[in-house]
Amino acid sequence: MDTEVMARPLAIAIIGNHPPRRCGIATFTADLADALTAVAPRCAVCVVALDDSASGYPYPDRVAHTIAQHDPTSYRRAAHWLNARASDIVLLQHEYGIFGGVAGEYVLPLLRGLRAPIVTTCHTVLARPDPAQRRVLAAIGRLSARVIVMSERGATLLREVYGVPGEKIALIHHGIPDLPASDTGPHKTALGLAGRQILLTFGLLSPGKGLSAVLRALPPVVARHPEVLYLVHGATHPQVKAQQGESLPGTLARARTYPRDRAAGPPHGPFRHP
Repeated sequence: MDTEVMARPLAIAIIGNHPPRRCGIATFTADLADALTAVAPRCAVCVVALDDSASGYPYPDRVAHTIAQHDPTSYRRAAHWLNARASDIVLLQHEYGIFGGVAGEYVLPLLRGLRAPIVTTCHTVLARPDPAQRRVLAAIGRLSARVIVMSERGATLLREVYGVPGEKIALIHHGIPDLPASDTGPHKTALGLAGRQILLTFGLLSPGKGLSAVLRALPPVVARHPEVLYLVHGATHPQVKAQQGESLPGTLARARTYPRDRAAGPPHGPFRHP
């Protein structure tokens, strides 16, 4: 890194969704910006947020620029803005469905137009992508100085399916907020869950979360371990709801077909949805 960059605070830009937009990438982007600011307070951290609606969102000040998700010219404008800001590094949060175009291809001209090095975090790496998905993610890999994945399986797929060189790939586990450990007993009692072994799915739910797979696998588990309770705490992802409607109640209702005498507690079997 040259002496001019070292003599001034680094300008770090993160491209991704950001609260108050409701999605996992938005939460991750906000947490990443918070963490960077905490460990490197002299750095200038900003976010370039993707907007999925014309009305936009009431973002905090650190969202310094926005991209209209379905407008290809907006991505080119974002590249010009980032270059004019003299960004030292750009952190791209890649997830399917947040960028416009076929398989998110609108992001490629933005990346090609950047002068700063790009570090891409892949939140989902598909084992069997369609041709467009493979083409776009492979191109992102070529345009990135580093590609971060959160599992060994993701790193293997990047190498074998998308042709990303191993020396470009970094494995950084997703992690969770650092919360103090505590005895769960009083909390379970307060929630009416005393004596139960809890399986938990939480957050914004979509078909890719594997909810149906758990529901299919649950009956034989409960037959051997009647204390098991599957707790779902969340809501249908707003993007899924906008495109497909509210599908969560129908999925969850299938749990009510499980034998009721296999679990003590809730009257509808080894399952609870708040």
